[in-house]
Amino acid sequence: MVKLIQNPFFFLPVESTPRELDYKLNLARYICAEGFDVIIGNPPFIRDELKYKNYKGGFLEKGVNPDPEYYRKLKEKNVLLYCLSDEGAAQPAFSVSYQPAVEALKTMEYIFLWGKFQKKDLVERNPDEELSAKYKVTGHPGFELSFPKYKNYHKALKHPSLPNDYILINTNFGSINGFTLEENFEACSLISPETRKAAIEVWNKGSNSFNKFYEWLKGIIISYPKQIFLLRPHPTEKKEIYEKYFSSFPNVIISKQGNINQVISGAKLVLHNDCTSALQSYLMGVPVISLAHEEVKHVHARWALSFGALPQSLKEAKDLIDEVLKNKSFDPNLQAVIKKNAIATMSEMFCNIENSTKDIMSIIVSEMKRNFKDFIPYRAVDSRNMMQKVKCFIRGYLPLHYKVPVATHGSFLPFSKNDLKRRLDLLEKVDSFQISYKIKKIYPNTFIISKVR
Repeated sequence: MVKLIQNPFFFLPVESTPRELDYKLNLARYICAEGFDVIIGNPPFIRDELKYKNYKGGFLEKGVNPDPEYYRKLKEKNVLLYCLSDEGAAQPAFSVSYQPAVEALKTMEYIFLWGKFQKKDLVERNPDEELSAKYKVTGHPGFELSFPKYKNYHKALKHPSLPNDYILINTNFGSINGFTLEENFEACSLISPETRKAAIEVWNKGSNSFNKFYEWLKGIIISYPKQIFLLRPHPTEKKEIYEKYFSSFPNVIISKQGNINQVISGAKLVLHNDCTSALQSYLMGVPVISLAHEEVKHVHARWALSFGALPQSLKEAKDLIDEVLKNKSFDPNLQAVIKKNAIATMSEMFCNIENSTKDIMSIIVSEMKRNFKDFIPYRAVDSRNMMQKVKCFIRGYLPLHYKVPVATHGSFLPFSKNDLKRRLDLLEKVDSFQISYKIKKIYPNTFIISKVR
């Protein structure tokens, strides 16, 4: 553990390893380049460390829990608070009608938003001027890693068990192929009534979409027996359910290995219902077909349909697949329509997709520099009582998923020091800071990253 604190720390919790690790490591590089140190990884451990120790620095929270007193105490210890949600287009990312959630959000220096659409939604749901002043439309840095310049980065990290040539099926049916609402609520026990209601609505909508998707998908798989189909369930879905549906098809591989950018980077075509992966595939230049036609009214993220073709029948879907397999792209006229729709959706729902990392970091780094310009090293003090210290010590030797709700097991995945080093080395090849990194494990799935001085 940290004994003498030489530099301010910036804390980056990683709750969903496949979704967050790459872009948060990229954020960490910007922090380290400016001389600050980073603690990245296990969210419960990070939140407890901030609660019980006398850290000074910054904290990029995920969505904010409706517990304003916790965040107020961090501010009193000179911790700068920021928020970046991994939702922002498909559903309300923040509860702004539940007062404890609002008060917690007000403790943030800034709340970084995906685009103008999200800000408009938040202000309409609660026009509170103090809260609205916290919103900063910067875009989400996770999408930046979907651009073609990162394609080799993702290919280098793709799991060796995955095929080299395939059509990707990306599913998003956690409502019926995943965990129960009760299991999901157990995974996020501190939740506002507004967020709970939104989760139930998502659940109900998704349950209406799967049958038609499965019918079309089965027809496509049968029609292309020589093509390999890689089916990647959403992290919230159960892989076993898809194994039951598709076990009789020898040309279907079902895998959750790696993250979505890694599997998109090796795909020649992406089939989906409605998912953020449509935008990521579009940005990477991989053709996208949605199989949502007859169930569009039940689609939760309709904006995702803008980034690819939307066939009106199974036959039309097969014709589009034939075209992509032959020409590696859609007909130029269809491509022009998709591009027009994609630009319109991105201008409304998203912003600054290619530079959001740099813009968010410029805000955070400038405030960190201003706030800690006269930083004096100090000794770490742990305010846990003896029983809490013993429990924390023992927990460090227990399995990663000890007491972690089952609904989060698919996303809360382990990573090692070597995983971080490899990714940092690959990121340096894409966009070099010309620095070396020191990595130290301090807890399961939790590491200090600092610049070698």
